[in-house]
Amino acid sequence: MLSPGSTIGILGGGQLGRMLAVAAAQLGYKVHVYAPDAESVAAEVTAHHTQAAWDDEPRLAGFAAACDIVTFEFENVPVDTVRFLSGHVAVHPGGKPLEIAQDRLTEKSFVADLGGRTAPFAAVPTRAALDSALAAIGTPAILKTVRMGYDGKGQARIAAPTDADAAWEAIGGQPAILEGFVAFDHEFSVIMVRGIDGETRFWDSSANVHEGGILAVSSLPPPSIVLDQQPAARAMMAAIGDALDYVGVLTGEFFATDAGPVFNEMAPRVHNSGHWTIEGAVTSQFENHIRAVAGLSVPFAGVPQRPFTEVFRQHFTDKGKFFYQEYFQEPGVAEAEAEKDPRDFVQRMMYAISGDAPPGNHFDKPYGATFLEGLPDPAPVAWLTEDDLDFYEAEFRASGFRGPLNRYRNHETDFEWLQQWNGKRIEQPALFIGGTRDPATFLFGAIEDPVALIRMFAPSIEGHVLDGVGHWTQQERPEAVNTILIDWLKRL
Repeated sequence: MLSPGSTIGILGGGQLGRMLAVAAAQLGYKVHVYAPDAESVAAEVTAHHTQAAWDDEPRLAGFAAACDIVTFEFENVPVDTVRFLSGHVAVHPGGKPLEIAQDRLTEKSFVADLGGRTAPFAAVPTRAALDSALAAIGTPAILKTVRMGYDGKGQARIAAPTDADAAWEAIGGQPAILEGFVAFDHEFSVIMVRGIDGETRFWDSSANVHEGGILAVSSLPPPSIVLDQQPAARAMMAAIGDALDYVGVLTGEFFATDAGPVFNEMAPRVHNSGHWTIEGAVTSQFENHIRAVAGLSVPFAGVPQRPFTEVFRQHFTDKGKFFYQEYFQEPGVAEAEAEKDPRDFVQRMMYAISGDAPPGNHFDKPYGATFLEGLPDPAPVAWLTEDDLDFYEAEFRASGFRGPLNRYRNHETDFEWLQQWNGKRIEQPALFIGGTRDPATFLFGAIEDPVALIRMFAPSIEGHVLDGVGHWTQQERPEAVNTILIDWLKRL
């Protein structure tokens, strides 16, 4: 996790870089912009600005030395620049996404290999190859340069085979890709953010209108066909993010067709169709990009997009790691372990995630381990007395552990029920009391300010985080909790 006061380098000095820099400053970071241009709207709001060529290695090395981490604001930063910097400083999202996005043929092949649906396409390295491609794909079609060219540049439409010579000349006779036309109802974008830990979030998809190849209008909510195809498009983007081990904001552009979403292209950066997220979302694409590349947790962005079971299986089970809630899923397994000695189970469990336990994540163990395996031997603590343990033991010997464990077996039900609250906030006064050593703040990536995280959904929240306290806040610090609670109640 990048500490506040650290410096984030941004390659590129345009308007997207400016918005990233503002978001970084609001999170407590300094920003250093590197760009060849003498004038930079991003540099106007940053602490440092290096104006130098993309291949000026001495200046790049100095830039890297001044930064704690580097990212970029647009997809035409030379891959060699990113590779050079990566030898000196961490760069997110890295060179591989750039390499793919900068080559239209590689990009289409990459997505097709992942199972994505694209327009029909063929490589056109020469003028003669264009005739073969037209024979295979047919017309109408569009000829695009393989590299560079965006916002409608480097493209020529071919209505009939007789247009081939003019199209080839229009793109300057460069290596190209021929794409068949796609009949679509709407264009739309899928903007996602993926953290260093693999946690992925999506914003609502906007319907986009382009004029002259340039984005003119993005509108929300989108038409129903876009909403219907949004899940499949998100799944495709998640697969791309996983394949690239992507970190940061990633955008995919799609066509909504009768056959389902058709992938058009991706942008490994924040996107113009996501400007609405600054005022229209709980967390903007710019803040979440900074949070992701800085190693912060990607914050909760409203009602969950998928059941929690899917989340922890992605983060733990699929990586061969133990996670207690996955261990609880199979009825009878955890019950057998807990009911063998209820007193020992409760004592070890409560001590392990308290502020009195030795430092470290005691649940960092391989998939297949038992719950108690690797937990520290409990030491006597004032907040868990022998009388407390006597009570717990008697209760659990009488009732068993099935009821409490079933709570963890209802994530799908929770997910379905919570959909009715999508987009809602808690407007009533609220109070949060937690601890700095609660494992809930680091199991899925460090949460440096849980109160700020909650405030996005409960703007009237008052928060207190008690130093050295673990998961059992009210047991570990009863006097402090009572003082805070009574004071808060008196002020209502």
